[in-house]
Amino acid sequence: MVVDAHSYGTLEFLSAYLPYNSFFMPMFVFISGYFYRYSKDNSLWKYIVKKIRKLLVPAFIGIAVLYVIQLLLNLVGFIHYDRRPVWLVLMKFFVSGSPLDVMAPIWFVPALFAVCVGYAIIRRIFDTHWNEWIAFALMLAASVAIVYICQKGLIFRPVLLIYKFIFFLPFYEAGIIYRKHIEPCNHCILKTLKKLRLPICIVFTAVGCLLNVKYGYTGFNSLFDMNGFNAGGPFMPFITTFMGIFVWMNIADVLTGALGENKLINYISDNTFFIMASHMFFFSIYNYILVFINKITPLPGFDPVQAVSTSWYLYRPYKALLLFYFMFGMIGSVLCKKLIDKIWNSFRNRRMKTC
Repeated sequence: MVVDAHSYGTLEFLSAYLPYNSFFMPMFVFISGYFYRYSKDNSLWKYIVKKIRKLLVPAFIGIAVLYVIQLLLNLVGFIHYDRRPVWLVLMKFFVSGSPLDVMAPIWFVPALFAVCVGYAIIRRIFDTHWNEWIAFALMLAASVAIVYICQKGLIFRPVLLIYKFIFFLPFYEAGIIYRKHIEPCNHCILKTLKKLRLPICIVFTAVGCLLNVKYGYTGFNSLFDMNGFNAGGPFMPFITTFMGIFVWMNIADVLTGALGENKLINYISDNTFFIMASHMFFFSIYNYILVFINKITPLPGFDPVQAVSTSWYLYRPYKALLLFYFMFGMIGSVLCKKLIDKIWNSFRNRRMKTC
């Protein structure tokens, strides 16, 4: 979904009615909340260390590797990306979250880390006095207030991570509520809603279409700097997000039933963050290939300067050609992760033998 969005909707599966940018980042937070398990017996410190190891460490490694590659390619004149000192890269990672052009989507990692750790700390403070429904209501109110503040242009960049934390927090709580209270509930009203999920999906899709007609576009782009809430009032992102989550949860149920235990699909789902972080690097590789082709045979409308200056440049004389960006982003990321896994497993096996 992220790769499709960044390749300008190559597949366009319902994105014309429910734009990906109108729900998919909060949906990832919702999914993370779904898998959260609280226990007062678990060590909070161990949980924080685990999140550092699972989220921040891989992000730092990826940034370091691509920073060196980008720096070397800049030095030899192969590319002309924006050159940033190390301190600025680190600052952007924790503020705007986009430290490098080729890893722009990684802005989501520190935001998710802040939500996971921040929620765990708040949950531990209140402990037995915690009520999920009251907490959700308070978090939602704070999140709506943050959207309103951003819509008024009152964005203070040094604390952008706090803005994102407050915005995403109710979706994390919503995932927990869904797992604990809604999914296992056998109330007659919920049973009826489950039976009517197809008509509800159709209605939500139609509503999304009408909202796009009215406002032009309901997606909130530039979420990395909290600067894209342009459609409707402060409640709009929450309306579109919960509609999108409902529709895509049901699509996922149908696909799971149709595809079963597909190894490739499972591998992609298990490595969502890696694909999210690396796919634009492979967009750039495709651009470099086009630069070489353009030297041999000029491509109509192709801008070789932009192609080696930013990974956001997509050559699209025909919309169908965007499929190549999607394929490079997906296949390149999956193959790269497979190679990393193979190298790591080989290293770990050798280490175990020597021990």
